Amino acid sequence: MAYGMPASEFLALCMIMADFDLEMTALEVIGRAEEYQNTTGREIGEGRSDFRSAFYEIIWTWRPQDIGHGQMGDPQKLLARTPLKDWIGLILQYDHVWFNDEGESWSREPEDKDWPAEMRTRSTWKDSAGKRQERIVRDYLGDDLKIKFSLRFDRNFRKIFETGQYSRADIHRLFKRSRYAREIPKLWTVQKSYSRVRSMRTSR
Repeated sequence: MAYGMPASEFLALCMIMADFDLEMTALEVIGRAEEYQNTTGREIGEGRSDFRSAFYEIIWTWRPQDIGHGQMGDPQKLLARTPLKDWIGLILQYDHVWFNDEGESWSREPEDKDWPAEMRTRSTWKDSAGKRQERIVRDYLGDDLKIKFSLRFDRNFRKIFETGQYSRADIHRLFKRSRYAREIPKLWTVQKSYSRVRSMRTSR
């Protein structure tokens, strides 16, 4: 089953995996995310390769000149030479990323693009016909309060980077103050069977 994740929370997940070291390469971040999946049984997306594929999708869309130098080459090499900080602007150009069986895709369409302006701070609302309008991405959280926390996190997180002048301390401060931010790895991952995790641990 396909689901989307806010782009800001995908980037936040990257930073958590990197221990907020923005000089860590994208390939190292991916490696840590894949290890997280292997040891916890939680998957980022619909499969264990989806997190990596989300980066590939940006490469195929924007080409190396936007995040490096030279011609389009091996994505692995590009990921290995570009620090996470070089991906911030690219990722935050999007509103969310979708994961499904056919591949990953990034979208610039806000989930509330057709909502009346006065409703855009809400998690849900009812139209004149009494039909409930929900957020197509954040509805995955299944809780109105968590959806509101996600919207607040998105605003605060993007604000840190909007001028290009930011520090690691700014990022740490947001995550220290926001319990929601610290729970992103759990909230936006899918719990899978632990059978593989158990077999890995018992084989050691």
